Amino acid sequence: MSESKPQKKGCQVICTATIPEEEIKTHEQTVLEEAGKTMTFPGFREGKAPLEQVAQKLGGQKILEQIIHKAAPKIIEGLIEEHDIKPVIAPDIAVEKTEPLEIKIIFTERPSVKVKSFKLPKIEKVEPKEGEPPRDEKREKEQAFCKCVCDSTVVDLPDELIMNEMRQMQEEIAHQLMRVGMEFDTWLQKTGQTPEAFGKKLREDATDRLKLRLGLGELIEKKKVEISDEELDNALAKLIATLDTEGQAQAKQVYQKGGHAYEQYRQQLQIEKLIEEYV
Repeated sequence: MSESKPQKKGCQVICTATIPEEEIKTHEQTVLEEAGKTMTFPGFREGKAPLEQVAQKLGGQKILEQIIHKAAPKIIEGLIEEHDIKPVIAPDIAVEKTEPLEIKIIFTERPSVKVKSFKLPKIEKVEPKEGEPPRDEKREKEQAFCKCVCDSTVVDLPDELIMNEMRQMQEEIAHQLMRVGMEFDTWLQKTGQTPEAFGKKLREDATDRLKLRLGLGELIEKKKVEISDEELDNALAKLIATLDTEGQAQAKQVYQKGGHAYEQYRQQLQIEKLIEEYV
């Protein structure tokens, strides 16, 4: 594999790599063999058709996509290690040329973030009217703090980062709708939204969510907010103790020390600790 010198553009690293012909042939053979296992052709048993017929049925574009899908992980791993790239989302891949097969890989790293100084607004004390639930002043202060952080965060967000956040938010919405058995189009109608308005609002919300997360991360780093393993283990033990026997077994599996969920919970506790300093 040959590659060009990476180009830095803001928080993005753009690389190009050429996939050797031998590697293309190897991956193509694998793609056709795997696809052929589930294809049926007249006069042949399932999975026994000539690869030429499998290739014809699969189509050149699909074969190319699968070849890149198989070749990309090794290329990406090598580029990250060689050039010390620190991506925060999965890289974007596009075909630059087909002969020889050259792909462009765009890595997105953590953008530069600055949080301007801010002052929390004063939460007015208002007694609830008769029959109304008591106000949750702590939650109101936390919400005010998060809005201040979002509004005070200065960051140049690349489109790839925003689009990735939008996809995650769409998946969250789809999961919630699936739980209540509602179609997306029905939900749009019930909420009085057009697809265009939904897309615009989703982009705005994704941008704000990214600004808040990056702003909080910057403040945590700046103020050196830390959660030790002991603190984290104790917090997790309290959380798991509230679950039933089956839930406890599942939670212990999910929150294994050093795992993704374990470190995510540490970040959650860091945010809570940071908010306590302000509110």
